[in-house]
Amino acid sequence: MRTIAEQYGTIKQNDKAGYNKTSLKEWRDNLLIDENTLQNKTVKYFDEGKEVVSQVPREIYNAATQLDPITSQMFSNVLARGGAKVASVMRAGTILAPGFALARNPIFDQFAAYLNTPTGYNPLFYTLQGLGSIINRKTGGKLFPHLEGKLTEFEKSGGPMASYVDQDRLFTTDVLKIIHESHTPPNAVPLTQYGIDSVRWALNPKNWIGALRSISSNLEDATRVGRFIYDMERGLGPYEAALGAREVTLDFARIGAATKGLNAISAFLNANLQGADRQVRQIVSDPLGTTSRVVAGVVIPSILFAMVNEEYKQRDPDSAIGKALREIPNWERNAYWTLPTPITIFKMPKPREYAPLITGIIERGIEYLYKKDPDTPYLKMIMENDIYENAARSFMLDPWATFSAMLPTSVKPIAEVGTNFNFFTGTPLIPPGMENSSPNTRYNPNTSELAKVISNKLYKITDPVNPITQRFITPMAIEHLIQGYSGTLGIDLFKTISSLGEMTGALEQRIRPEKGLSDIPFIKAFMVKYPNGGSASVEKFFKDAAHLEQRRAAISKLREDSTATAKDMVEYEVMRGIAPRFTPIRNNLGAIAKAIRTIQYTKELDPHQKREYIEQMYWNMIDQAKVGNELIKEFNKVAKQRQEALNAYPANSTNN
Repeated sequence: MRTIAEQYGTIKQNDKAGYNKTSLKEWRDNLLIDENTLQNKTVKYFDEGKEVVSQVPREIYNAATQLDPITSQMFSNVLARGGAKVASVMRAGTILAPGFALARNPIFDQFAAYLNTPTGYNPLFYTLQGLGSIINRKTGGKLFPHLEGKLTEFEKSGGPMASYVDQDRLFTTDVLKIIHESHTPPNAVPLTQYGIDSVRWALNPKNWIGALRSISSNLEDATRVGRFIYDMERGLGPYEAALGAREVTLDFARIGAATKGLNAISAFLNANLQGADRQVRQIVSDPLGTTSRVVAGVVIPSILFAMVNEEYKQRDPDSAIGKALREIPNWERNAYWTLPTPITIFKMPKPREYAPLITGIIERGIEYLYKKDPDTPYLKMIMENDIYENAARSFMLDPWATFSAMLPTSVKPIAEVGTNFNFFTGTPLIPPGMENSSPNTRYNPNTSELAKVISNKLYKITDPVNPITQRFITPMAIEHLIQGYSGTLGIDLFKTISSLGEMTGALEQRIRPEKGLSDIPFIKAFMVKYPNGGSASVEKFFKDAAHLEQRRAAISKLREDSTATAKDMVEYEVMRGIAPRFTPIRNNLGAIAKAIRTIQYTKELDPHQKREYIEQMYWNMIDQAKVGNELIKEFNKVAKQRQEALNAYPANSTNN
């Protein structure tokens, strides 16, 4: 292998005493841009302890700076740069949130490592080894001495910079500078002084984001280092092992030139593309091995979890847990396995790529076998639970999902609020029961006081009658915009400021409902929250009711134009027949939502009483929605029967 200096010549060469990253094959690790000679397409690196500056072709220069012509063109205007900054903040706020970095993402990585690695790999065992090697370096070799050097070998072989955190260019540059400037090992500092310095460092707020970034990166790299150790143990060379380590989950540095510019302004575009691509490549390269691991790691757990859930529903259908199992919304069922216990319902993230189609079909199949409902065929259950749509999103085959993934992060939150639609969950941002209320009163039990204060201020200085303005000045919309632009970390900080405002008297302090296990930070990532206004029955009712209302308006228009068919008129008459029973249900749901808000703000109830009353109100809301769903089911059945009776008549017959 020829060095850069041998191939392209040396401009200058200086000794760098005390620095000994000498391997010529490590040029990627010790490469550093010479900021003073960027116009000359030169790079600076270290060769056998000597500083070398070489003039190189454009391709190598662009690779070193991570800027190709397409990316450079996209970043040449202010809008693109602003969009990239917004996307970067959103990425950081999402992946650095403790609930994601410490809970969900490590679980995702373990599943991915198991499914993407040859049989015999124990992801948890080797991940702990990888984490041990990282801790070994952090403690200067004092802990886990048997793993000393593993992380260094991993880095020398090109394994790092594949994690999501490392794709932040400023962070990558910082890492390169640290590599070149840190010549003394961490064990030069006594442990006592190290502890004192650590406390001082922790008390400085400026270091908190860096700490979260370091924790997230180390946890992600632990899986990769573990795979590297595994491959080295089974006889692979360091570079081949490093390549496997990068691909053990997703190699976020794997990106095409055209996609790089788009990914800069769309926070998770490349992650979505690489997820689908990695899944397909794994199946094609090792169909039998991958299938066996999917069966063991996805199919069998899905069967067992589904059977436990259905048995619990059958054995104790009227208990709070039994009812809650039936009310878990589709988006949550498709993303998590659930495990009922006498006190709560635990949930665990499913593998991101394989889960939507495989687990959904299995779970609905077992539910169908237990339910034995002749009016709900199996295929209908599949369609009603959004399983095909979720699978299409996973493989980036759904046009809407692809459009959503490519939509610039700077635009997406505004588009979601403007359309009142959450692109991730597929549900309305503002529940239909709140649509007719004043904009500044559209909030839920979890909405912060600060968001309500901001909403009231905006309500006074804007036109609250304007339908567009209405959507953007609601407390729920304000918090959604904050989360959309700063991620989970941003909205958590916003709510913390709100809580501090209440504690200091700057904001109105209210008696909040008592918190349960599913309300505690970090723990709530593994708990199903129930009951709530987003339950399956309530969502289904409002979704089907909206469709029914659209259909009624369409037929009314056809009647006015004298173009309604006989089947249209049959459907219209059936609608008129159920209207006296249907309208009160919608009104009751709206009244219950108002009652919940009243309970939240009353000062006559203590936190425990508030929690009990609100939970009862939610159960009432669910019961009302169930009645409404049965009514819509009855309408569909009667309308279908009457329309089938018209088959003998011409299809284009009209009613004038």
